[in-house]
Amino acid sequence: MQLSALPVLLLTPAVALAQDDDLPSLDDVQLEDPRPFAQGDMEVSLGLGLSSGDGGTQYALGGAFFYYVLPGLAPGVDVTVQGGSGIATQTWALLPLKWVLYRSYDFAPYLVVEAGRIFIADGVPDLWIAGGGPGFHLFSGRRVGLKAQVVFYQMFPSDRCEGFVDGCTGYLLGLGLSIAF
Repeated sequence: MQLSALPVLLLTPAVALAQDDDLPSLDDVQLEDPRPFAQGDMEVSLGLGLSSGDGGTQYALGGAFFYYVLPGLAPGVDVTVQGGSGIATQTWALLPLKWVLYRSYDFAPYLVVEAGRIFIADGVPDLWIAGGGPGFHLFSGRRVGLKAQVVFYQMFPSDRCEGFVDGCTGYLLGLGLSIAF
């Protein structure tokens, strides 16, 4: 019976400490909002692409900015310029809305919807575009990481899509550097 009294004696000081009046109550404790997707946070993303093949050399350079108006919800602006040998230079100007589904320092999946305009050089008529898809952030630190996403899109009006390989519908794969502050 002396062995059963030992755990009770060991637990007694812990219970006494927990009841100490100097400790803050749970109502007084402020939990820090998980960063980097808290209200008021900003995010800058940069991407660069280069390919070479039978069709020639192609490039893409893009950047995006997001401002989190609510925890995990951010409107933004996304601009990408792409072109190369044998194709007209295109500037994609989009207004995305991002919703981060799971806010974490390590892995943060999200959904994005976006719409905007594609400005095409060489006298080719411009197009409107709308789409959306999933993506994720994979952070290597508190503020810097990689961002990957796939966006399924629809361009319109449809009578102007003849020069595109996929016609008026398609998808874009993106990989870039993400910096949050």
